[in-house]
Amino acid sequence: MVGVGREELAPGLSIGDWRTLYALARSEPVMAKWLSVEMGRTQQQTAHFVKRLVRARLVRQAPDPRDSRRKLLTLTDEGRRLEHLVTDRARTALARLLR
Repeated sequence: MVGVGREELAPGLSIGDWRTLYALARSEPVMAKWLSVEMGRTQQQTAHFVKRLVRARLVRQAPDPRDSRRKLLTLTDEGRRLEHLVTDRARTALARLLR
């Protein structure tokens, strides 16, 4: 059976990172709390992935214009490019499995 490994999708990008990028790409801009609920993660787990992705410059945090105490998450251009690339690779791998 053919598997979809991390390195096959994108070097240095964990499955959890990709899931976060994928969820964010479909809902941005969002607060981390919403992302936690949407993904079934604790806020601490979400914060871990968000920090990794912000450091990698794949996700941007910005103040919410309606309430500056809150932060909104969006993908950077590079984050969006990588999310599309990895999602396409995952779809291709899945198609191979289903043949």
